[in-house]
Amino acid sequence: MTAPDAGEAPAQRDRAAEHAFEPLPEADARGETVAPTRNRVRNTPGNTPAEDQPGESDPPSSLRERSVLEFVARLRLVPLNLVHQSLFAGVSRQIAGRIVGRMVRRGWLRTWAESRETGGHPTWLYTTAAGRKIGLGIVLDAVKGTHIERLVSAMLPSAQTRPLDLRPRIVPSFLRHQQETVTLLVRLAVANGAIWYSAWDRPLPQGNAPIPLPQPDGILVLPGGTGPELVFLEHDRGMESPAHFARAKAERYAELAVRPELCQQLLGFTTFRLAVTVENFRIHRLPMERLVLLARLLREAGAARDASLSLAGWANWWPAGTVWCRADEPFEPKSRPAAELQDPVLRHTLLCPAVQPGIVCACRAQLDPPFAL
Repeated sequence: MTAPDAGEAPAQRDRAAEHAFEPLPEADARGETVAPTRNRVRNTPGNTPAEDQPGESDPPSSLRERSVLEFVARLRLVPLNLVHQSLFAGVSRQIAGRIVGRMVRRGWLRTWAESRETGGHPTWLYTTAAGRKIGLGIVLDAVKGTHIERLVSAMLPSAQTRPLDLRPRIVPSFLRHQQETVTLLVRLAVANGAIWYSAWDRPLPQGNAPIPLPQPDGILVLPGGTGPELVFLEHDRGMESPAHFARAKAERYAELAVRPELCQQLLGFTTFRLAVTVENFRIHRLPMERLVLLARLLREAGAARDASLSLAGWANWWPAGTVWCRADEPFEPKSRPAAELQDPVLRHTLLCPAVQPGIVCACRAQLDPPFAL
């Protein structure tokens, strides 16, 4: 699926990313786009150009390389085609692949090829230990002296955190959630002119906090009428039990919301908003009913006042649109005798290949939403 342009992506840190719509050509181990030939030149110590072998601690000198390293450091694990669409607009995939390949050879990035039963090997990027150290340094320098410096400093991953270790042909269980989360995060950030967005793992600093803190999937800082606004993103794939969602998320957000002094102390904001997206790729999971259930759990926990919800497909296709409902006024699912009746309403999904530019999504005729993010 090709999504409409929403502008340039703002900066970010260790765990954020953007949309993975069009598949890129297969990339080799260096992350460089290659032609389908068997005569590939491998980067061994004997044939790697000398200029590609600086010390790992040397920061990138190119603005493009710095942007890529910061982007991947913020989002932790990023599809290569998302990097291309976010940072290389108007640049050929071959050129983008060469830049990424050079960064891999210099020891800042690693590539990982995802194996799919349906065919194809999408390439993902993540930082090495040296690359993450440099990337997080770039992140901190970018926010120094700004309103979000305390927030970013508090969420910054520890230097002792082990970097990702992805093995060939072994797909981690969190990969689909990661792909959908970073896709939504970047789409929402770009469309809403975000000041900041990131997708670090367990970002809120538990430390000496007097209460258990929620750990959102993504964090955005959006411009607001009275100043920057902090938004926590939770992406739900229907795999979590209602009891766990209530205990680990709804109740913790409710507790944090009534402690503005703690929010200010930890994050530099006294208030926050919560955005919950529900995956609607698998119709049999009845996503609209799931949305209504999560809205009820938020209400029961006392976290409904500043919480909004949407189906992931709607938020992805219209990231700046009025596709959100309040937790205290959730969308009403259509009554139907069978699950397949929901299909025309929810056919549009996060990565739906059937929807092409210029074709109205099937859900638009069914939706008259009252609320924007």
